[in-house]
Amino acid sequence: MFRDSKFYPDPETFKPERWLKESDMDKELKGFSNLVWGHGARMCIGRRFAEQEMYIVLTKIVQNFMIEYNHGTVEPVLNMVMNSDRPLLFSFIPRNGEIL
Repeated sequence: MFRDSKFYPDPETFKPERWLKESDMDKELKGFSNLVWGHGARMCIGRRFAEQEMYIVLTKIVQNFMIEYNHGTVEPVLNMVMNSDRPLLFSFIPRNGEIL
């Protein structure tokens, strides 16, 4: 979305000043183009709970598995969010030595 010229004129050019309040960004849609959970009074009520759950799950996975990826280079594809150009095939190797 950040490279879409509908929201950001000349998106490939490095212009950090576009994020300053003086740049009138708040008067256009681009000021809210990266708010996944909403904003203000209408923000998702479960945001903090969901984020905490993601941290806990990721921590448990890393504690219990070694994660490997041996399937070549992955290229990014920009849609609404950044995706990979193909499915990612990870190997989860239990830290106790068994292979799943």
